[in-house]
Amino acid sequence: EKSKVIGSIGLHKDRKRENKSACMMGYVLGEDYWGQGYATEAARAVIKYAFERMNASILSVYHYSFNERSKSVISKCGFKFEGVLRCSTVTQRGEIFDDCCYSMTREEYMNTY
Repeated sequence: EKSKVIGSIGLHKDRKRENKSACMMGYVLGEDYWGQGYATEAARAVIKYAFERMNASILSVYHYSFNERSKSVISKCGFKFEGVLRCSTVTQRGEIFDDCCYSMTREEYMNTY
């Protein structure tokens, strides 16, 4: 309505896996738009694209341990929790955070979606 960018979502090569057909999904959403289902809707469309168009064998997604909203989006989309990579991300401000890791395989996608 206002022609305003409210967030972004995308797919990247998963830098934490050597598998060449592994993709990683990342997203951000402006705080004014949290809790309205936008991130979940966009993530489901990107998941479909990753498996049906990019032929990904596995799709991963990560969130910082304190980001409960992102954890909720990831859970709603059907990803499986893999574990925590401790002290794995350094922000532009030099802060170091743990990454909570999730993934979905092609087979899991086919059985879920």
